Amino acid sequence: MRNSQSARLAASAFAVAKEAKAVEEVMHSLDMVDSWIREDARLRAFLQSKKITGDQMKEALKKALVDSCHTIAVEIVALAAEERSVELIKQTCTAYRALAKSELGIVSVHAQVAETYSDSETASLKSRLDEILGKTSDLKVEVNPDLIGGIKLRVEDTYLDASLQSQLKRMRDTIVSS
Repeated sequence: MRNSQSARLAASAFAVAKEAKAVEEVMHSLDMVDSWIREDARLRAFLQSKKITGDQMKEALKKALVDSCHTIAVEIVALAAEERSVELIKQTCTAYRALAKSELGIVSVHAQVAETYSDSETASLKSRLDEILGKTSDLKVEVNPDLIGGIKLRVEDTYLDASLQSQLKRMRDTIVSS
């Protein structure tokens, strides 16, 4: 039930944002709201509170978000908040993000590396990924201390392992099987 409701809310917001040529701005606003909800227990408690009416909650959210979020994002969060379901808001944000990324040609990439990358190394990796994928990459780089060297990439639902460990394992398997 919530998934179909969040999909409808996201699709409605996307249609309005597309018409207003604000798809990316709304996506960034919803990402901020999603991040705040995940990080702030007081916000989650407020969103689930039964002590205030739905109208009061909508007005409070609009006042709190108006200066930092796009108007379309504020409206969609206020509508979802009427249900007093944090999950509905998070699912709506996720569904909107998927629609927006598809429209904007953005692909999510999660990289695991052995050591911290400098800003120029990260920019170079992003540039190469953009060129190879033919899309704009939304790159998140994470240091994995278990890696000896190399890189592990997750591009959407595809996993690529170019770590030193996997290369050594393939060499070992080749030697053992011959």
